[in-house]
Amino acid sequence: MGNWKISSFGWHGITGVYCVCTINQEKKVSVQYIGSSKDIGKRLANNYHPYRIIYNKGFLTFIKYREVENYKELEKAMIKKIKPKYTIHHNG
Repeated sequence: MGNWKISSFGWHGITGVYCVCTINQEKKVSVQYIGSSKDIGKRLANNYHPYRIIYNKGFLTFIKYREVENYKELEKAMIKKIKPKYTIHHNG
């Protein structure tokens, strides 16, 4: 608990913060979306979630996640600092 993990799967039943990341041709990693959930796997299973949209556009995509109970504070701080492209409702 408390460490960041990287995976293309395996986040089911995890409460915490997650980042949808992509890798470009120069192998640069970009955070496209930051979210949080009581069950990250259940949230990412939604076909309309930015993770699915980005993945379906053909990007090399992975999830970086951290298991934390008080996830809202970490999520807000990360969004404010990183300002990911697809986290529109928090970027204002």
